[in-house]
Parts: sequence; structure tokens; C-alpha cells
Amino acid sequence: GRGEEALTYYKRGLDIVSGLPADAQNNTLKANLNAALGRVYAAQGNQAEAERYTSALLASSVELPPLVRADGLTRQARVQESRGDVAAARAALEEALQLRRQALGDNDIVVAQSQGELAALLNRQGLNDEAEPLHRAALALRERLNPEDPGIAGHLNELAIWHMSRKEYAEAEPLLARA
Repeated sequence: GRGEEALTYYKRGLDIVSGLPADAQNNTLKANLNAALGRVYAAQGNQAEAERYTSALLASSVELPPLVRADGLTRQARVQESRGDVAAARAALEEALQLRRQALGDNDIVVAQSQGELAALLNRQGLNDEAEPLHRAALALRERLNPEDPGIAGHLNELAIWHMSRKEYAEAEPLLARA
């Protein structure tokens, strides 16, 4: 909850590491500092700075932990979509989902959130038939992990809209009622 203070320390750390001779730099630490700066700026809504540090993170030569790379790819996808590069955003979200599945399996809410983010992008592009299985998978995972999860309602709503677009009103009605 103290983002500005955290930014000061993360920036100072990055300045210190970057100021060392190239052969003495700890590239893993540098990547982690870029990841932290990107995450904090994104949380503050400062997308330009978040993009700057996320780009540095993803361009680093360090083998990133899968979940760190997945988070960076997700932030990058948001920027790419806002710039109209939907294909790149989709590729980044697909890679992020794959990394999260490999690291966590299909038993973690983070995987459901990643499925939902990719599905939402597809929905915004009118690719509802491609989004539908992702919504179903995220819904099933959320229901299994926590039947009281409020995120369930969003997936139920999206699936109902999908059925309505196909004029399958009888299938849509119970989903809307549950949502």
C-alpha cells in the first residue's frame, strides 16, 4: 500500500545494479527490479512507465521464472491491445496462460484469471466462439476451487451472452439467473 515509497527503493536498486561494470551486474536482480517497477506502475495506473519497465524485463537475457514472465506478458498484452496490436496481445496472453498452466497446473485461481483475461480479449474482438471454451474452463476451475468466487458471475454472464448470440435463449436463461 506504499507504492511511491516502493518505487523509490526499486529505482535506487536498479540504478545501483545498472551502474556496475557489465561483468559485475546481477542480471537476475535487474530483471526482478524491472518486474517490480512494472508491477507497481501498472497498479498505480501509470501505463507508460509500466510498459517501460515491463519491456526491459521481457527483453532481458535472463531466464525469467515462468510466473514472472507470465505477469510481464499480461501487462505487455494490455499495452499492445490499447495500441491496436490485437494479434500481439493475443499471442502474449496465450503464452502467459501456457506458462501459468505449466507452473501451477489447472488447480490455481491464477490460471482461471489468465483464461478469463484471454477470453475477454477474444470477446472484445468479436471472437466469441473462441472465447467460449476459455470461459467454460475458467468457470469450472473457479467453481471447483471456491463456489462462492464472485468471478463466477462474470463467466456465467459471458456464456449467457454467447448463447443469446446464437439464439439459444433456453440455455442462456439459467446462466443469467445464476449470475
